[in-house]
Amino acid sequence: MLKVKLQVTSDESSEASSDAFVLHRAADHAVEFAEIPEMSNITDTVETGAMTHNMRLVIPERFCSADITSEGGDVEVATIKEGALRVYSGQRLFPLTFQMPESGLALKDRRWHASMKGGDVRLGSIAATDLEVYTCGGELSGRSLVAGDADIETGGGDIDIGKLMGTFVHVSTEDTEVSNDACGAVKCGAIYADNLHLITGGKGVLIQELNSKDAFVAAPGGAAITVESLAGTCVLSAGGPAPNRAVRPAPSQGVEAHLSGRVGQVMLLSHGGPIKLYLPHTAEQALTVLMRPAGAQSLEDLICSSSEEGMTARLGQWQRLSSFGKDSSPTWAPLDVQGVASLLQQLHAFRGTECCRWLAEDDNVGQSSSDTVREDQGGVSGDHALVLLDAAGGEVSVLQQSWTEMMAAKIGSPGVALKPAKDL
Repeated sequence: MLKVKLQVTSDESSEASSDAFVLHRAADHAVEFAEIPEMSNITDTVETGAMTHNMRLVIPERFCSADITSEGGDVEVATIKEGALRVYSGQRLFPLTFQMPESGLALKDRRWHASMKGGDVRLGSIAATDLEVYTCGGELSGRSLVAGDADIETGGGDIDIGKLMGTFVHVSTEDTEVSNDACGAVKCGAIYADNLHLITGGKGVLIQELNSKDAFVAAPGGAAITVESLAGTCVLSAGGPAPNRAVRPAPSQGVEAHLSGRVGQVMLLSHGGPIKLYLPHTAEQALTVLMRPAGAQSLEDLICSSSEEGMTARLGQWQRLSSFGKDSSPTWAPLDVQGVASLLQQLHAFRGTECCRWLAEDDNVGQSSSDTVREDQGGVSGDHALVLLDAAGGEVSVLQQSWTEMMAAKIGSPGVALKPAKDL
């Protein structure tokens, strides 16, 4: 049994209130409504013909799933706990239903074509088993979004989320049929995910805190990517070609990342734009930083090498961070043979991640048995981290954070306002 209260107001401000209802699904799957004298608790906007009605629906906060469709109207959901939430604003040209793959996010060929622009979607405190939101050009804002699997697409609208947490998380503002500049920006206070795939069309990405075992963050339109506190394994890629995208990518505005926790493998690519890497004030683990010098093979070529010899030769062209000068400028040195052999183990571990396959645009990368590295067989320990910087000729800066800067990145600096998502 589910108690619901429905309240409807028209665009002419006339109001029609209902009593509460009990919804009961009979054995033949028919839904029966029965009025009850008491009331009982969500909000949507529905358009019927020329008249717009505002609908407010109140349902139980816990153990209740919601499936909301609005043909262009704004949608607001205050709270969902321990239920599934699906929100669709706009009109789709084919069915909404889709299965989240258990092994990851195989989403390269997905297309959401909207025949009617969607409205804005505002989410409050959501703790759902599964979360799916599609706005078809409308903006998405959320305070706290926690889900087992989360699939969020705006088709060009901006995204502004306080906290986003999930096992498999997919976030996209891309609209493959419009120019880069028309695609929305992404701003998140914190993202915690086992697997993250985040892509914007043309505008930037700003994440205050990112902690993920396997994350791919891309701005193929060339806008800047900034992560103010980074831990885990990830790829941050600004500029360059985008999968399944016909428009020409813009020049890259660069990548900036602040390491503030334990990391595995971190790859920063700027496709000609500047790269700025901030190292932690005190090292919790051994850290190797490599840079691609002029004339060396790209990071994509490196991880797509089909043989051990090819990967060894290409990695040997890179340089490692050896020290900092008196003016705090980084000093780079060639890799020796022993150093290359040690780093190959970490690259093999990276080749087994989803973010590596997204970067290589090849689902077969890392699938061979030779790419499976176990720690008890000489694999890489969690005490050693690897960072690769590929600016493709752009400026590379490596700086050490002060303790104050590192703590400010972790907890957020009071009095420092973030740019609105639309300004990124």
